[in-house]
Formats: sequence, C-alpha cells, structure tokens
Amino acid sequence: MLGKWGQKISIKQLIWLFPLVFLIHDGEEILTYSSWMREHRDELHALVGDSVVSPLFLAATNTTTRQFTVAVAVIFLFLPVLFLALYIGRVIA
Repeated sequence: MLGKWGQKISIKQLIWLFPLVFLIHDGEEILTYSSWMREHRDELHALVGDSVVSPLFLAATNTTTRQFTVAVAVIFLFLPVLFLALYIGRVIA
C-alpha cells in the first residue's frame, strides 16, 4: 500500500495503527451515541417502519451508552487479536 507521500506501509504498521484509528473513530461515537439516538429515534423509526430489521432497531434504540461501550470494547479487543493471528499465519505459511 502506498502512503500519502508515496511511502510503502507494511501490514505490520497497519496492524499497529488500527487501535489508534479505532479508538478515535469509536470514541466519538461513544461520546455522542445516546444523545444522537434520542434526537433521531423518530426519524430512524420512520425509515425502518415494520420491516424485518425493526426488532434490531428497537434493541439499538434502547441500548445505553454503557452497553454500547462494552460492545465497542469487545470489538476493540477481538479485532487486533484476529489481525495478528492472520499476520502470523501469513508469515508462517
């Protein structure tokens, strides 16, 4: 992959950059999740209606910031381990 200035970025560097990018991205979502969901719940409900995804939508709108943060933490802990395992498997193979 080529970086902004034409430098090559290794897969190892991408693996190490992932946690930082993930924390910046999801940190903002954690801080604004509850207020954003309260403000847009009716609008989102109108979009979803009584479709197949309606139960998932209802569960998401009733999720607290704490529950959302735990879900993000689980993903944050799982994905780097997965990426590392894939990298190690690639190096060994």
